[in-house]
Amino acid sequence: MIDTIGKKKQALFFANTRRNAEALAVKIAELSAKHLTEKEKEKLELVSKKVLAALELPTEQCKRLASLVKKGTAFHHAGLLQRQRVLVEENFKKGLVKFIAATPTLAAGVNLPSFRVVIPSLYRFTEFGMKRIPVREYKQWVGRAGRPKYDQRGESILFARNEIEEAELRDAFINGSIEPVESRLSFEPVLRMHLLALIASRFVFDNASLEGFFSRTFYSSQYLDISELVERIEGLIGELIEFGFVEEKNGKFFPTKIGQRVSDLYLDPVSAHSMIKALSIKLTEFGVLYCLVNTVEFSPWISVSRKKESDLWQQMLLREKELPIELQREQFFDEAILSKFQSALLLEDWINEKSESEIMEQYNVQPGILFNKTQICDWLAYSMIELAKLLNEENIPLIAKLRRRLKYGVREELLQLTELRGIGRVRARRLYRARIKTLSDLKRVSFHELAEILGKELAIKVKTQLGQNITESEKSSAKKRRFGQGILRGFN
Repeated sequence: MIDTIGKKKQALFFANTRRNAEALAVKIAELSAKHLTEKEKEKLELVSKKVLAALELPTEQCKRLASLVKKGTAFHHAGLLQRQRVLVEENFKKGLVKFIAATPTLAAGVNLPSFRVVIPSLYRFTEFGMKRIPVREYKQWVGRAGRPKYDQRGESILFARNEIEEAELRDAFINGSIEPVESRLSFEPVLRMHLLALIASRFVFDNASLEGFFSRTFYSSQYLDISELVERIEGLIGELIEFGFVEEKNGKFFPTKIGQRVSDLYLDPVSAHSMIKALSIKLTEFGVLYCLVNTVEFSPWISVSRKKESDLWQQMLLREKELPIELQREQFFDEAILSKFQSALLLEDWINEKSESEIMEQYNVQPGILFNKTQICDWLAYSMIELAKLLNEENIPLIAKLRRRLKYGVREELLQLTELRGIGRVRARRLYRARIKTLSDLKRVSFHELAEILGKELAIKVKTQLGQNITESEKSSAKKRRFGQGILRGFN
């Protein structure tokens, strides 16, 4: 690290878990902090504040990242919010952040000025225990070093415990060949989606055209004999017909109206089928949430610790009538049923305004993961509404309302306030407690009162969005008022 900074270069450290990436960044930061100029410290202080402001109420992870950024080091993984990831990457490119400890989220598709890539461990934890990463992945990691735009050359560093291991790592990874690429076409969820898309687009229309198409795929060139694949295709077409997405007439395949829409929405047919079954009944709020998580697209689901399993089973049995599934049957066939139920509980807590920090702690998820899941739910809720338009419109108002609540993480009464830029769940609740509940209330409230609640800059932006201009004298007088005066006294 000292040598890297001495060369006025930067380095990436790849860790095998998010926790290890954060722990490594904490160690690195103690050294990087000693080698910052006063000007760099000033600039990093501003970046740190932006990192902290990514959420209205920063989580412990936000605070940890912000404190490290001040020292010229950062961590980077899928648990960060997109805004935080961008800030880390941008300031690494500017040379302010000297080191990043990352999971493989930075291994592909990102061009960064990392002269060195350091890999402390070539092992990662899998369901079968600790296992070495593939050579393909190693090559991808070290390919981040010495990017053409930034350097003439780059270096990668592995750690070996002794000379015997050094020789083995050199042979296996540095001089080793990458593993052959294998077709994933026979993987059923992938194949099922492709089949429906091919039929819906009229690219294939009978058994002969199906076989002709698949005989020209990479799978065919790799395995030569596609008889097993054809047999699987026939079974999946039968499944699509059973779902009502495909019809067969005189040996020809045709998409149904609902099948065409499922294909247009890029949904896994199994996910779409579970949605359609749920839409046949009058759904509850929690029933819609469970329906959203009961999809391939939402996976991976929130993991359940062993000590919570018993309690979750009891909760699920108590709420059986709210679920859009046959619980007595599904509990024997769906291995992920508890994880799905817990994921639905997380979404329920989110829309009922439980704080990000509480959700992080209770469900062991990071802000970035939560945000990613709510984005997926936005697409899935839209898809449910589109399917409901063709089937049963009874549930559309509830799903549409929940879609908006999931986006902002609020109860129904705050939806109008959160439509304004700069007003998130925390500020909206603050306004509501001050008896400012609608856009009309916001228009009526004076600029001074609003500035006391939201701060002057945001109050100006809100009033501007509402078409109200603030005079320079009003702005100046707002500076003189004490924060917390007047209307804030009524807060809970």
